[in-house]
Amino acid sequence: MNLILNNIIITYKKRWRIETQFRIQDEARIKCKSKEMKVRYFFFLFEQMLQVIWMCFYKDEAPFKEFVIELAKMSRKWTKTQED
Repeated sequence: MNLILNNIIITYKKRWRIETQFRIQDEARIKCKSKEMKVRYFFFLFEQMLQVIWMCFYKDEAPFKEFVIELAKMSRKWTKTQED
């Protein structure tokens, strides 16, 4: 009985990880209405790159959505034009 319960717990944990990855992927999805396949493929690769960076370096520090929001804030700060 205990062995079966342990197998169920291990299986559920794996399933939970898969579901979490799908949720994270949905959060990263860039909305694009372009019918140009190259544009859509670029956005797909970009979102995958963001997920890999987050998983490798920031997963323990912040949720993925917060990571993306902070990136957006930094990009606005870096690209802000200075009016003289």
